[in-house]
Amino acid sequence: MPASSIRDLVIKDNDLIVATHGRSFWIMDDITPLREIVRMKKTPKVILYKPQPACRVRWDLNSDTPLPPDEPVGKNPPDGAIIDYYLSEDVKSDIQLTILESHGEVICTYSSKDTLNKTPELNIPLYWLRSQEMLSAKKGSHRFLWDMHYSSLPEQAGFSMSAIFEDTPPASNSPWVMPGDYTVILTVNGKDYKQYLPIYMDPRVKTNITDLQEQHD
Repeated sequence: MPASSIRDLVIKDNDLIVATHGRSFWIMDDITPLREIVRMKKTPKVILYKPQPACRVRWDLNSDTPLPPDEPVGKNPPDGAIIDYYLSEDVKSDIQLTILESHGEVICTYSSKDTLNKTPELNIPLYWLRSQEMLSAKKGSHRFLWDMHYSSLPEQAGFSMSAIFEDTPPASNSPWVMPGDYTVILTVNGKDYKQYLPIYMDPRVKTNITDLQEQHD
């Protein structure tokens, strides 16, 4: 954030809101790691922080041309489930992140050995595209954003016209997960670290759970 006088701090759920003397405000999304680490007498070698509840929000259906990259705009919060973890040292072996639904079915698995997807030939500037989420095995704190979808099918991705500069994800070709409780497992050096992740529906959506399940199926 800019070098500006901070005049007020407010915590809303799991976010920290900062108001400045420059008549603006900034939001630090999900301060759960800060809350948890101050309660620890000793920092473990590996921490999988408890994820905050994630909201299933679709992008808008705007089909107009996007705002130019130099247009001053605010940045939206991450459009996915935030998963934070900490490694006290570099991990030489493969680490994995697995998402399971309530009955134990694997939704998707990510690995620190994953490679970058090949970018298809596009007739748009590549500065519109969002960087691919990669699971890091390096020492330090890390944040991984899960898009709340099943694993994508291996086919060429398309991109929406309702683009955002450096933050436009590929259109998903796999279904959303249903609202409910999920399990996140981080595997480091053969040891599993587990947390629970609640996902709830966008409160503006009035579709009942039966119809959502039918859409999912």
